[in-house]
Amino acid sequence: MPNAVIGITCRKDIKNNWNYIPEQYVKAVETTGGIPLLIPLLESKECIKEVAKKIDGLLLSGGSDINPVLYKEKVTKWIRKVDTIRDAFEIYITKIAILLGLPILGICRGCQILNVAAGGTLNQHILRHWQKKPVDCKTHEIEIKKGTLLFDAIGKEQVKVNSFHHQSIKTLAPEFKVSAVANNGIIEAIEHKAHKFVLGIQFHAEYLWQNDCSFKNIFSKFVDSCARGATYYEKI
Repeated sequence: MPNAVIGITCRKDIKNNWNYIPEQYVKAVETTGGIPLLIPLLESKECIKEVAKKIDGLLLSGGSDINPVLYKEKVTKWIRKVDTIRDAFEIYITKIAILLGLPILGICRGCQILNVAAGGTLNQHILRHWQKKPVDCKTHEIEIKKGTLLFDAIGKEQVKVNSFHHQSIKTLAPEFKVSAVANNGIIEAIEHKAHKFVLGIQFHAEYLWQNDCSFKNIFSKFVDSCARGATYYEKI
């Protein structure tokens, strides 16, 4: 019986004024025993705090570029569409979730949000990491470090993944360590040094888990960690 409520951050369709998320995120959480709860882009900090207190874990979903102003850099010509409301919301709920000791899984943009929220920076544009093949195709290899959360889930030092990002982690936040890298040195996964489960992955496991149990294990480990409770609780 599912017993862990997993908050999944939404993205916004500005034209239609919708908050939405691709169903693959929802199915990945539901199939591995979690209760998915979509979180719209909230602006009230008090409201965000209350939502964070009512979930057992946080899934930061993929999406558009993060505004470089948030990591103290100038906006370059490479920056595509940004959503300042989403940036502010996700960075704040990430900080609150870390304070509360909630398990967190960040996917693609979500991995970058984890880094920026903790004081890291991003490369605004990189080459060769936006594949032309379908979303469920694996196009490049990453090397996973032993003794990490990702290695515990995948069980291999090398694995192929999909890739849909033109930004990447540049300066790693002090609270985090690298879990995996691509063969060109791009950081592909990070994890928090102190928490039992705060993991960011640069690839899109939500499109791979149905055909590869290694990627399903990422969600299983995450949901299981959420069901077991927070690392600690800091009153906020």
